[in-house]
Amino acid sequence: MTRYVIGDVQGCFDALKRLMKKLRFDPEVDQLWFAGDLINRGGQSLEVLRFIVQHPQACRAVLGNHDLHLLAQAAGISKREEPELTQILNADDGADLIHWIRHQPLLKSFPRRKILLSHAGLHPHWSVDKAEKFARSVERRLRAPDWENRLEKIYGGKATWTASLRGRQKLRAITATLTRMRYLNNEGAFDAENKGPPGSQQSHL
Repeated sequence: MTRYVIGDVQGCFDALKRLMKKLRFDPEVDQLWFAGDLINRGGQSLEVLRFIVQHPQACRAVLGNHDLHLLAQAAGISKREEPELTQILNADDGADLIHWIRHQPLLKSFPRRKILLSHAGLHPHWSVDKAEKFARSVERRLRAPDWENRLEKIYGGKATWTASLRGRQKLRAITATLTRMRYLNNEGAFDAENKGPPGSQQSHL
């Protein structure tokens, strides 16, 4: 078995198929792990999700910010009109796809390889054990029967992590760190402005 990790498909199903062909990916024996942001922007988000869900043994994922945004749309938290996400929500299998997304992890550990997989990153003040514990606390809420109400407490808002955070602020900071963090300043505060590749950020980050 060969295990591949692919980031940010973002609804580009044709490109994903070309990549799988180049890799000679065999869903009978290989695994694809997607590092978040499966959907939005590419125009084929529904096709991407359907392909992944139809290959449960071969395709796995951790959640990214765009995936959480779809959940926010489904829960009625985000009202912004986005045709690509509306197509998923209105699909005959839309409820099943939302259910699948809600049950994916925010962080995946491969201990033998000493690899952690997340869409964004880990705060430098977190140990691996602490990061996994934090991720599980958010995942439990996404998987709960009343997940729509719980999502409001973990989605959006300020993202800066400090050890003194409690309740909703703590959950939101954990979620943002694992799905949206790019850069931190010297004090460990979340920076939302710099979005370029490493090396392009301002010197204080």
